[in-house]
Amino acid sequence: MKRSELYFDLPNRLIAQSRFRDPARNRLLAISRADQGKVTHTGFDRLLSFLNAGDVLVLNDTKVMPARFWGMHESEGQVEITLVTRIDDRSWEALVRPDARNLRKGGKIHLKQQGLSLRMIKKTKSGYWLVKFNGKGIRDFLSRHAEVNIPFYISRQAKLSEYQTIYARIPGSTQCPTTGLHFTRDLLWGIEGKGVKIVYITLHIGGSIVPVVVRDFRDLRMHKEYFEIKPGAARQINDVRRKGGRVFAVGTTTVRALESAAGKNGLICAKKGWTGLTIKPGHRFKTVDAFLTNFHMPGSSHLLMTSAFGGVRPVLNAYKQALAREYKFLDFGDAMLII
Repeated sequence: MKRSELYFDLPNRLIAQSRFRDPARNRLLAISRADQGKVTHTGFDRLLSFLNAGDVLVLNDTKVMPARFWGMHESEGQVEITLVTRIDDRSWEALVRPDARNLRKGGKIHLKQQGLSLRMIKKTKSGYWLVKFNGKGIRDFLSRHAEVNIPFYISRQAKLSEYQTIYARIPGSTQCPTTGLHFTRDLLWGIEGKGVKIVYITLHIGGSIVPVVVRDFRDLRMHKEYFEIKPGAARQINDVRRKGGRVFAVGTTTVRALESAAGKNGLICAKKGWTGLTIKPGHRFKTVDAFLTNFHMPGSSHLLMTSAFGGVRPVLNAYKQALAREYKFLDFGDAMLII
């Protein structure tokens, strides 16, 4: 499949630049797979009407960390560092700008905290630098001196709180699972009150947010990200499936984690580790029955996954309607439910 098949014109005015204080004001476009892609236009506050008692809503409880900061390279002067993927407590894959010739293996970057620096270890296969913090107080440094790594299409420096879901719990992401921004505590209480289980899993978002550069999606290889599905979470999801309930996955990251841990029988295995799963049209979904997501960039891997789940033609038709009705796109925009 060519990436050009998922292109469309996205006017800048339709890219949401801020988050509604009341997420119920966001709109929701629902696609029915059982009814030949029929589209329903409603509000996000009507999400409850699509859920039944005995279903399960699966959320990604990763917590966003400030990840963009500056330092002084020993020969190149000031450089900008953006952490992308956490390897361990001290090591990260990172984007370092400018990527000058003198940014070589072993180079040292001094940071705005006494006794703390970065060492350039090596270039990775994905094109980032593997960097390692030397010294103590890494989290304190990031909280004091780093900014949120906002995407290029957001024209202002957003606050960390704007990129945090209300259920964020496990630090490790450099980007937000933005579909979760729609949820309020009242809505979650209402969902539970209807007899729907809410289960949390974790996938730390990093390199999967980079732009797609391949022309043919057959050549696409997604960046690996760390995820964890604990035994209790796997048990609850599997119990719902055995009893005939549906699995509602919130966001592309949740879908990726669930499908990475699904067995041939469609049941979830308790699992932790790295996933490089690339979901394209033709992928056989083993465990996800409904998929809640935002509206994505043209030609993006997120739109590719959405099209794999909902079908290329129905999804593009829904996007055409969303554009005509001026839905808001991307991080702070409106939502789509494929069911």
